Amino acid sequence: MTKQRNTLTKEKIKNAFCQLLIDKGMDALTVSDISRLADINRGTFYLHYVDKYDLLKKLEDNIIEDLEVILLDEDQLSNTTEPTLFPYQSVYNALTYVKNDFPFIHALASPNGDPMFVTRFKQVLILVFEKKIRSFPNIWQYENTLPSDYAQEILISGIMGIIQLWIKKGGEEPIEQIAQIITKTRHLSADDIAKNI
Repeated sequence: MTKQRNTLTKEKIKNAFCQLLIDKGMDALTVSDISRLADINRGTFYLHYVDKYDLLKKLEDNIIEDLEVILLDEDQLSNTTEPTLFPYQSVYNALTYVKNDFPFIHALASPNGDPMFVTRFKQVLILVFEKKIRSFPNIWQYENTLPSDYAQEILISGIMGIIQLWIKKGGEEPIEQIAQIITKTRHLSADDIAKNI
């Protein structure tokens, strides 16, 4: 019973925090604002979190940890006859996760949200990239046409840019469509992509 009540309280705090991020921004919102909107007293807030920054960190940590588990899923990374850096199913699962917590992730990625959230999300993509390169070293060999750090930045920033645009647009397009765009663009040159503009 207590655990269920704590879960409900944390959900109310998260929902209030999400709304205040959009309305006021991280700098302007206060614990009093969160408590008032969540319909709890400040003492209840402090039972769960040290301050608004602790709340932000804990909520973000949960998202980042979950995305790491989804994108670094061993079955998805190795269950393919032709290895690809970001398999469709892994991308689809990650986007489904984002969609299921969309109001909060949208608030985090908004101008009033936390600029570090996108950086942390990008770090997860870099982890996947590096793990995949290590797992299949003979398939992705350095061809010396681009410095490896620039090649990695182009790839990861492209994926992150698609996800950010989708979030910015309110997650309008179906998850399947965005997952296909991400997997398809990995095989297109900049010239091929420019033909669609």
